[in-house]
Amino acid sequence: MNKTNFFSKYYAKLVSSYPVGVLVIIFCFLIFSAFNLSNFKLDASSDSLVLENDDDLRYYREVNSDYASSDFLIVLFNPDQELFSKETISVVRSLSDSLEAIEGVSSVLSYLDAPLAF
Repeated sequence: MNKTNFFSKYYAKLVSSYPVGVLVIIFCFLIFSAFNLSNFKLDASSDSLVLENDDDLRYYREVNSDYASSDFLIVLFNPDQELFSKETISVVRSLSDSLEAIEGVSSVLSYLDAPLAF
């Protein structure tokens, strides 16, 4: 019998034998977590998501230093209407087109172009 199967059977037996106790422990854990939620920090920057000695990162930095610029600008927009209303979409599309018409701007990405928004 392998270890995974043993622990799986032990866990199933424990939960089925003491369901109220297991729920109380889980509830206590959730309450404890809720009180400490203000101390939780999530760093999802590119520096924390990629290993420094990663070969792909090294290759990217080498190619980027030779051929590309990493300059970018983020523009925040706070609409008066709903985010997906026709008026707001029209304003965002116009703003995107205006920014893309500026010399030196290679691309513009708005929430209208992002596939996650669909």
